[in-house]
Amino acid sequence: MKVQNRIAQLKKRILLLEEFQTIHDNQNPTNSISFTIKNSELENAELIDRIKFFKEDKSSPFVYFFELENNLNNQQIHNKLEVYRHDCKNGIKSGAVVKLPKNARESTSSTLYVGSVKSNMHTRILGHLGYGHHKTYSLKLNKWFPENLELGFHWIKLPKQFEEITSDIEASLNTFKNPLLGKRVD
Repeated sequence: MKVQNRIAQLKKRILLLEEFQTIHDNQNPTNSISFTIKNSELENAELIDRIKFFKEDKSSPFVYFFELENNLNNQQIHNKLEVYRHDCKNGIKSGAVVKLPKNARESTSSTLYVGSVKSNMHTRILGHLGYGHHKTYSLKLNKWFPENLELGFHWIKLPKQFEEITSDIEASLNTFKNPLLGKRVD
């Protein structure tokens, strides 16, 4: 009986993924904004104001990614993150830090990170910008890369019926984009 239930669950997920693919292909629902991480919190206040519209939609699932828009060397990004990770590990700084995949050093991708949320997108973005709880796993961009980092932030708001396959969509996007940072899906 357990096997039959699992097969039924998988079939449902496949149908939802096929439905999502059809909608995505026909509507291209990706939205985006571009921004620069600044050296001061005062300068970043404008950015935080630009994303406040996500507060109005606390219950929708989203899939998103950060794209590098300037010509930074991927090695520079990895080096800066490794210094921050070292400082956190040794107690100089605190926080849960985004993963640095082993094979990421060879990547030429301009995608920095791929993620998803089932709700509270605003809170998640604030964490990635560095304004969330220090123990939350996120990019924390203003903590380790405080220079003028130009990024594009792209997102797809998913209909509520796709909430249970949010992580499947993220995994697919992760495989396609091959981001420099974050978890890898095999």
